[in-house]
Amino acid sequence: MTMDRARVVYVTYDGLCDHIAQSQVLPYTLGAARGGWPMTIISHEKPTRTGAEIARVADLLAEESVDWIRLPYLASRPTQALPFHLAAEIGALVRRIGRQRRVILHARSYIPAVATAAVGAALGIPWIFDIRGFWFDEKVDAGRTAGRAYRIAKRAERELLRRADAIVSLTDAARVPMQEWVGTLEFAGKISVIPTCVDLARFTPPATPQHDWPLRIGYVGSFGPRYLLDEMVRVFAAIKRQRSDAHFRVVTRSEVSSLHEACGRAGLAPEAYSTVSVDHVGVVDELRAMHATLSLVEPGRASAASCPTKFGESLATGCPVVVNPGVGDCADIVRCHGIGVVHDAGRDPAMTASELLRLLSDPAHAGRCRAVAVERFSVDWAIDRYDEIYARLATR
Repeated sequence: MTMDRARVVYVTYDGLCDHIAQSQVLPYTLGAARGGWPMTIISHEKPTRTGAEIARVADLLAEESVDWIRLPYLASRPTQALPFHLAAEIGALVRRIGRQRRVILHARSYIPAVATAAVGAALGIPWIFDIRGFWFDEKVDAGRTAGRAYRIAKRAERELLRRADAIVSLTDAARVPMQEWVGTLEFAGKISVIPTCVDLARFTPPATPQHDWPLRIGYVGSFGPRYLLDEMVRVFAAIKRQRSDAHFRVVTRSEVSSLHEACGRAGLAPEAYSTVSVDHVGVVDELRAMHATLSLVEPGRASAASCPTKFGESLATGCPVVVNPGVGDCADIVRCHGIGVVHDAGRDPAMTASELLRLLSDPAHAGRCRAVAVERFSVDWAIDRYDEIYARLATR
């Protein structure tokens, strides 16, 4: 079955031992391999990864006969190392492809897209730009100046979008700005929307009802300039005032001093919240113990293309989500299906708290959340969509 199919060479800047790759690379690539596509993955692995971590991933890939080319990640100076990382990707691609031409290149995000665009153009091989968000705009939203370097980067981004044979976007909301940047009518036909999806066999609702549990509101993920940490803490503080048993559970690998400061500003006692750092497997158990989660992100240039991983994972475990407008398709999905609360800018947190507590009193809310996850965020559905893209490009 695999002998007459093109080989897919998947390039990711994230290491396969990283949390994000465990969630958003391995399920898709292993699924494609099980579906009959010969797969090669090229990744940059952090120097801090242990031999046991590498061996565990290697065993997973070997079970599906997936090749793994591990490139170094120069973590001490990642920005200055970009040319070296790019050259390593191009070299690995050329060596792996050799004289083959029945190949499809799949680039996850921007640096791999530059490498695959160069090799694809040189060898006449079709390639996929899996954008995963507007990377250059994320840098600006994080506080970097949108000066000359940004304008040059956006021109390069437009050229990558124009040259790609297929484009995968996380959101429908990103279609319009991309269309405006490229400006050709045929461009829209290259775009497929595949959000950050979830392994529904792993992310499942709790086995026992939560009705009699103390109320647990959660946050899962990192902290940073784009995350509205103070606003999320204020929303929780409003919930705490209305439900004295409420507890804020924060699952993060980030340094937590900013959380302590935000909770202090909101007047929360230390016992009102707790933090934990777990691996990707542990996230499932944490989410199952939550009643709802918060996901508030600063709207900005990049947010239209953003689909937080925590959004689909929360829904899959039956947790409604508090979101804000302007972040991908999240607010539209929440409003349409009644699976959370949309916290608009300037809204009184007490109103959001009251709305969330009313939602949680509806015994059908967890089932609605799970149904939306099954319909829109299933990794099996995503694997089928990638299969369609690969099959289309393989005919060229």
